[in-house]
Amino acid sequence: MFTLSFIFFTFFASAQNNTTWWKLADTSMSVMDGQAWQSEIGNGTQRLPPRAADLVRQAVWDLSQQSAGLSIRFISNAPQIIIRYKITGPLNKPHVPSTAVSGVDLYCTDSDGMLHWASGKYSFKDTIQYVFDNLRPNDNFHKLGREYQLFFPLFNNVKNLEIGVTNGSLFKIQPHRIEKPIVVYGTSIAHGACASRPGMAWTNILSRKLDRSVINLGFAGNGRLENSLIDLINEIDARVFILDCLPNLLSKDIDSVTLQKRIIASVKLIRSKHPHTPILLTEHAGYTDGYMIPERQTLFEGANKILNVAFEQLTKENITSIYLLSLKEIGIEEEAMVDGTHPNDLGMMRYAEAYEKKLRDIFKEPVGKLKTQIPIRQRRTPANFDWEARHYSILALNKTESNKVLLIGNSITHNWGGKPNIKSNELIKMQQPQAKITMLGIYPRREYMDRIVLINKGIRTMTKSENVRFADIGKVLLQADGKINEALFTDGLHPKSAGYEKLGEKLEVILKNN
Repeated sequence: MFTLSFIFFTFFASAQNNTTWWKLADTSMSVMDGQAWQSEIGNGTQRLPPRAADLVRQAVWDLSQQSAGLSIRFISNAPQIIIRYKITGPLNKPHVPSTAVSGVDLYCTDSDGMLHWASGKYSFKDTIQYVFDNLRPNDNFHKLGREYQLFFPLFNNVKNLEIGVTNGSLFKIQPHRIEKPIVVYGTSIAHGACASRPGMAWTNILSRKLDRSVINLGFAGNGRLENSLIDLINEIDARVFILDCLPNLLSKDIDSVTLQKRIIASVKLIRSKHPHTPILLTEHAGYTDGYMIPERQTLFEGANKILNVAFEQLTKENITSIYLLSLKEIGIEEEAMVDGTHPNDLGMMRYAEAYEKKLRDIFKEPVGKLKTQIPIRQRRTPANFDWEARHYSILALNKTESNKVLLIGNSITHNWGGKPNIKSNELIKMQQPQAKITMLGIYPRREYMDRIVLINKGIRTMTKSENVRFADIGKVLLQADGKINEALFTDGLHPKSAGYEKLGEKLEVILKNN
C-alpha cells in the first residue's frame, strides 16, 4: 500500500512540475463569458454587481454569488489540461450531484467548428482538481490547437482558479464575447437544477447551440419577477430577454390578478428601456407527476392560463416584439425530470432545443439540413487569419462609422483587407428589407472552370426569382480561351494584387450604380 501510494505521489508531483499555470486572478483582460456588469465585477465569478447587495433580497444576493452560466475560453494544443480551484459553499445538494454543484465542464470546438466534450478525472478535496489527460493536441489542419470552453460550477462560487498545461504547449486565453447576449431571468431550472454537470444546464447547452453568450440569472426558488431584478436586467444591452419565472410564482401569496399584473408590469418595465429588444415569455413546463397529484396539475395549468391572458393583453396594447414559448413546445416527458419538478439531462436538452428553435425564429437565424446551411465557426488557418479578431475589429468599426456597404465572402473576400465592402444572402432581406443585394458569381479557379460556369448559370437563375442582382465580375480574371490568367493568381484560386485591382474596378461600378 505504501509503495503504491509513493508511486502515485511521485507521478502526481512530476506531472505538476511539468505544467505551466495560468491564474484567473492575475489576468487584466476581461475573460468571463456569460456575465454582465464586467466593468464592476472584473473576473470575479459572481453574477450580480456588488451594488446589487443593497438592491435585491438577501436570498437573491446569496444565490447570485454562484457561478451558474459563467465560462472562459482559451486556445491550447496541450495533451494534458489541469483545472484546480477552491469553492466557498457545500459540495453538493439534494438531487444535484457534486459534479454539477461544484464541478467544471470542458468542451472544445475543433478546426471545422464541431463541438466535442472532454472527460476529466476529478478530485473533490480542499482544492478541487480536474485532470484532462491524453487529449488529442491538434486537429487536421495545423498544430496550433483548438478553442476550449470551461463552464463553471452551477451552485458554488469559485476562488483561486488556475489552468495548467503541459510545458511548451500553446495556451492563449480568449477575451469575453462582446456580441449582445441572451439574458435569462428564471428559477432553479434556469439556475441548473438538476443537471449532472455544468455543461448540461439548458442555458449552457443553448449557448453552445447558438454560439452566443447566455447570461444566467436563474435564482433557485427566487425567480419572482421582482422590480429590483428587472431594473438590473434593464441595464444589459441584450439580444433578447427571456422571462421564465412561473414555477416560482405558484404561491398562495400571489393570486391570479397579482400574477397577471406582475407579468404585464415586468414586460412594460423592460420595454420602457428597450423599445425593440425581443421579450420571450415562457409557460410553466409542467410537473411530470401531475396526473398522480392533481393539485400540482391544476397549479401549473392555471399559471399558464394567466400568462396567456397577460400576453393577449400586452398584444392588444400594441406591445410589440413579445413572444411566447409554450409547454407543448418545451415537451418535457415523464422520464425527463428528477423529482417531477426539475429536469434531468434529458429534460435540460428538451428545454435547450425548444429555446433554440424559438430563438432562431425570432432572430431569423435558420439552420438547414445541408452542411453548408449550418452556421459554425472554423479555425483552419489561424497562422494566416485570426477570424475572431477580425470580427471584433469590424464590430468596433461599426460603433464609430456608418457603413453603407458590406462584403460577405470567403478567404478571397478577406484578402481585400481594410474595411468591409458589400451585401449578400437572402437572409439579409429578412433582417434588412431595405438593403440592396448583389450576388456575385463564383470567381474563376484553375481546373474548375466548366463547373463554375455551370454553377454561375444556376445562381443567375436563382437571383432572378429572388429579385436579387447578379454580377459575374470574376470574368476579368479569365483569358480569351476561358482559362484563368495565371499571372493574376497566386495559387490558381486566390488572386494577386493585380487580380484584386481588376475585380475592384468592376465592383466599384456596381457600387456606384447601387
